[in-house]
Amino acid sequence: MRTLTLPGADGVKISVQECGDPDAAPVVLLHALGDTAGDWETVAEALAPDFRVFAVDLRGHGGSDRPGEYSFELTLDTGHNVHAAAPAQFITTVTSWLLERAL
Repeated sequence: MRTLTLPGADGVKISVQECGDPDAAPVVLLHALGDTAGDWETVAEALAPDFRVFAVDLRGHGGSDRPGEYSFELTLDTGHNVHAAAPAQFITTVTSWLLERAL
């Protein structure tokens, strides 16, 4: 996996782990509160042969900046920047909450 740094709101840097086929459909993996993108490593490696995988460290988590201010709107900004890095008409987003219930 390679690490990307994307701009977030208010100059916050967002760390994103990327792997897989750059021409494949993108999948975005979002961790739960207090976790990191690294929690998705095994899942990302399993998806990589068929997808372009982005595991995001949300604001204040993992390798992303800790701005001291958090809100739903600022978190949405992160999503917009990830989408800009992987332009596609359809992006599958997987959250740890969803995965736990699927297993």
